[in-house]
Amino acid sequence: MPLVARNYRDGEIKALFALSGNSCAMDGCEQVLAKPEWRSVQARICHIRAYSPAGARHDSGYNDVDGYPNLILLCPSCHNLVDELEPELWSVDRLTEMKQRHESHAAPATNWVGEAELERIVREMVRVDQASWSGGFPRVIDGGSAASDDDLHVTLDGGSADDLDPDKVVELDGEAP
Repeated sequence: MPLVARNYRDGEIKALFALSGNSCAMDGCEQVLAKPEWRSVQARICHIRAYSPAGARHDSGYNDVDGYPNLILLCPSCHNLVDELEPELWSVDRLTEMKQRHESHAAPATNWVGEAELERIVREMVRVDQASWSGGFPRVIDGGSAASDDDLHVTLDGGSADDLDPDKVVELDGEAP
């Protein structure tokens, strides 16, 4: 089958991979989908309702065929099983329920925070001692101890901030606390 360009949206694909737990969504399959040392991923972005009119479970009335609700992440073997070998066993409802079960193991979306809230949390947690900053991107070091003298010294709340000069401590945007 020739490859066809799809209109996947970046955020939806990122969510699909994030919620996958790095494993195939097929019930009982524990295939790992990616490892840092691999040159590519072992995952297929699969359509619950087929993209092609000739594909399994095609629904001509379904408009967002490349949207997140219609996508499921499977390993190559399970993708072949669902779309080519036994498509009659895999209904839209069955695949949708399987996807929901699989993704339910991820942190609930209610635990996620938006960018503004994340920035607020980081600002509350991190104090930067500019006196020891030699430049470069800061690394957050738990407990206030830097990995080397060349690192930006970062102290988390609850760490030892007593030895920091308050006149040299700034928020991440450069404003004084």
